[in-house]
Amino acid sequence: MVTKAGHVHAEEARHRNWRGEDLLEKGIDFDLQDVDKNEEKVLYLKGKEPKSETGIDDTNAVCLYDLTTGKEEILTKSVPNGEFTDAKFSPKEDKIALIGSDYEDFSATAYNLYLYETESQELTNITPSKDLEVGYGHTVDSNFNSGRSKVGGLWLTNDRYLFHSYHNGHSQLYIWSKSCTQLIDDQHRDVYDFAKANENELIIMVLTTEKPSELRRFTIQNGEDELLYNPNEDYEKSHDYAQVERFTLPSRDKKYELEGRLPKALTAKEKAPLILYIHGGAHDAYGDTFFHEFQALANEGYTTC
Repeated sequence: MVTKAGHVHAEEARHRNWRGEDLLEKGIDFDLQDVDKNEEKVLYLKGKEPKSETGIDDTNAVCLYDLTTGKEEILTKSVPNGEFTDAKFSPKEDKIALIGSDYEDFSATAYNLYLYETESQELTNITPSKDLEVGYGHTVDSNFNSGRSKVGGLWLTNDRYLFHSYHNGHSQLYIWSKSCTQLIDDQHRDVYDFAKANENELIIMVLTTEKPSELRRFTIQNGEDELLYNPNEDYEKSHDYAQVERFTLPSRDKKYELEGRLPKALTAKEKAPLILYIHGGAHDAYGDTFFHEFQALANEGYTTC
């Protein structure tokens, strides 16, 4: 059956129209993404068929199902091992924006932005830089990884697509417009979720290393934002958060600068014991987001790194 979020469960997988008529049935998971204005074409993600016997195949193709003909078309055939997370029609439905990974480097492969032209049926990787981690397929490690919509991008107009990415441990917001991609937000914070208010404004949920969550209004034209709601306002009247110092160190071969963050102990003492946290990567790592374990340790008089 189809849940409210549009996710369809294996073995019972069915997409139904509003009359309750069965339209599509599969023995694998698939995830509803979008429906065209005429309610004739459906975009969804689906795993490999038949389902992997090991149950650990993360492949997700983007498919288009035509309700008038009953035919399914796989739009990502050119990326056979791809792991896709997003697929959305443009307003005029002549383009589809996709976010996904070709899985070349397995779980450490970065997610990219793709554009599918419906007339030519061409799929093109339009990611502006190979260093970007587009969408929310991979995230910085936070204590707030539940409740996120996981929508990595949205169409502002038919030729303007706004998308989120992670770069060097913090969020960035970009707008793709035909052959040009513009960076519109590059602050050291985690834009945990966002939604379109209108063509020039977003509502964003923001976390920083020193702030657990804030709801803000973001203006696309000038990149400015204002606070709408702080759910921790009362708590912050009587509690302090640990200050977090960002630093860099050169790699042993001097080719790279390694980033680090130092949540400082909340203590009046001149020195504090240090706890070293070790985390794997590059598919997931610490970054410019709130991590309550560090804050709890700082409150107990420990600095962490």
